[in-house]
Amino acid sequence: MQQLPILKINQAFIYRKIGFSIVLALSFFFNWNSAIGQTTTRYQQFSNEFADVESLGKKWTLEFNLGQSYTSIPPNNHSPFAKASQFYVRGWAHYYPSSRWKLSYFFALFGNVSIPDIEQSKNFEIRSALQGTYYINKIGYSLLTRFRIEDRRIQNDAKTFEAYYRLRTQLKYTQPLNGKVIRKGIYYAV
Repeated sequence: MQQLPILKINQAFIYRKIGFSIVLALSFFFNWNSAIGQTTTRYQQFSNEFADVESLGKKWTLEFNLGQSYTSIPPNNHSPFAKASQFYVRGWAHYYPSSRWKLSYFFALFGNVSIPDIEQSKNFEIRSALQGTYYINKIGYSLLTRFRIEDRRIQNDAKTFEAYYRLRTQLKYTQPLNGKVIRKGIYYAV
């Protein structure tokens, strides 16, 4: 009687598959049950951001962002450039433990402009966040799942800072249009 060889299963492979399944399930759950905001009036917004990214070796990068946001205001909600609403400075530190994972931390200062039409007062905001991003790159598509835990300290009318915490998730599907993989010279749809 001939004995069949026993399959050796790589334990790291199993942990990666379990981790991927958990990340994907949580991403679908949080994106499916999203919160609803601004239910009475719809505003249009436009954001502009300048970024500088510097590599610190194979596993670390630093990123610096300078940005601004514009919003529409009643009664003409059709122009997202009607009023500047926010300015910010943000610094990131990114760590890449593997080709599929990116762990990030940011610290940011936001300045909100007074716009009574949309019930926004002039105040400052301090934000910090921890973020995990998992990349799934397959031939024909790319999928990104992101989880972010933010600590927001928003200045109130008494000039003290109130703490708010929020969990943000993102699921992003990218499809190459004129090739099989995303690289230089390839057009893609998000």
